[in-house]
Amino acid sequence: MSAGAASAATESIGAAQQLDVRRLQSFEVQQRQLRWPILVAVALVALVVSRQAPWPLVAAWAAAAVLVREWRSSWLGRLSAETGAPIRWRLDRLVFSNVVLGCSHGLAAGFLFWLDTTHAALLTAIFLGWTAGAAATSAPLPRAYLGYALSILGPLALAWAALVQAPLGLLVALLIALTTGAQLRFLRLNAELFEESFRMRLENEDLVRQLAAARDVAVAGNHAKSRFLAAASHDLRQPLHALILQIGLLEADPRAPEVPEIVREIGELTRSLGQLLDSLLDISKLDAGVVAAELRPLRLYRLLSQLVRGHEPQAAARGLKLRLECPLEANVVSDPLLLERVLRNLLDNALKYTQRGEVAITAQAAGDGAFSVTVSDTGRGIPAEARHRVFDEFFRVDTGSPQREHGLGLGLSIVQRLAQLLDMPLELHSEPGHGTRVTLRLPSAAAPADGAADRATGGGRLPATKVLVVDDQPAVQRAMRHALERFGCRVAEAASTDEAVARFREFEPDLVLADYRLGEHDSGFEAICRL
Repeated sequence: MSAGAASAATESIGAAQQLDVRRLQSFEVQQRQLRWPILVAVALVALVVSRQAPWPLVAAWAAAAVLVREWRSSWLGRLSAETGAPIRWRLDRLVFSNVVLGCSHGLAAGFLFWLDTTHAALLTAIFLGWTAGAAATSAPLPRAYLGYALSILGPLALAWAALVQAPLGLLVALLIALTTGAQLRFLRLNAELFEESFRMRLENEDLVRQLAAARDVAVAGNHAKSRFLAAASHDLRQPLHALILQIGLLEADPRAPEVPEIVREIGELTRSLGQLLDSLLDISKLDAGVVAAELRPLRLYRLLSQLVRGHEPQAAARGLKLRLECPLEANVVSDPLLLERVLRNLLDNALKYTQRGEVAITAQAAGDGAFSVTVSDTGRGIPAEARHRVFDEFFRVDTGSPQREHGLGLGLSIVQRLAQLLDMPLELHSEPGHGTRVTLRLPSAAAPADGAADRATGGGRLPATKVLVVDDQPAVQRAMRHALERFGCRVAEAASTDEAVARFREFEPDLVLADYRLGEHDSGFEAICRL
């Protein structure tokens, strides 16, 4: 049996047991409510037969019927309270109690030996009304009614067939049997309605639970969004405020001796804002589900060696050793861009929080056709009470330093989301004073069919390269022109697709850099397609 089928079977058994418990509870409640109607019915039977049948027998029967009724009511209460006993066992005992009650009532059929036809017919009418009432109250469990009805109407039908002259006796016996069958069919329909109503109730309760859970998730998401926006606005305002102050100082005195330092700080603040906006956009896209993973085989060593080379200047500036251990033949299945982003964030985080020692990336076969990639450091580690929060947005581990120089608190949050997207198990282990290690598990793969070379590293100059910049923002055009001309490029600008096509024919660029959003009905994608 599959896991899904087993789960469905478990749920089905649970619902069936709940239905049986409800049947027993319904019988027990109805039995308390029918106490006086049954006593009245017993008294009515005794009144009808007492004029012709011996009164001691009538009194004995009435006393026995009342005692059995009280015993059954008490027993049903105990059965309902015995929650530890199997429900099927308790229902079987309920059916047995109905048979005993029916027999105690059915003994009154013996009074037909003394009754005339009129009184016998009246007694029969009382019995049929009795069983009709039982059919109305026994809807949850037809077999309980059947046990009661056969016990009371069976002796009555036999008495009519045996004591009254044919064909009247046989006809009445046949009518009693037909009435019992009709009541049983009616009862089965009611039982089906009872079961359907109960299952609808369970479904409604389950739906209410799901709605409550969805409401709780929505409320929690709304609170999280509010906290996220509050933290984001705080981290956006800080560098922006400092940037405005620095620009104001620069405008006030462009020739001041501290201008180089101001320019450097403006550059750092601008990069900080760019990183924050990039991270916010990444988180927004991941939460919106618009990022799709494109899994393919890739050479792990090539990816890791590129990351290490790119971070060596940062490690050297902090006096740290950056170490890589990875088999040359290691090949895994993943999305190369998303995996690189995960490892880059982990490596950045390790370098920021390590004061001395080393940061290492190690990859090794983990068995079961998988590779484990671990980013470890010899930093201060993460306190136990903070480990469950390190993947929250804007959470920073307190390093004891008054400077807020350890990032924005978004890197690990992005790492967790990307790991879930890539279906890549992630484990974090940390010990205060001994560092932290984060391990990823990736499926191994055969060597990639392509022989893609490492990404080229720019040489810093692009002499005489003609670049067409397509952007509808003049400030961006000017900034791109200044930057590209610094690399030795010749630059032309365009603000729309039509303008880009016109400039293309006269300028004949080697390279086109186009912004995606160019206007309400225009895009860089359309511009590139037309070019």
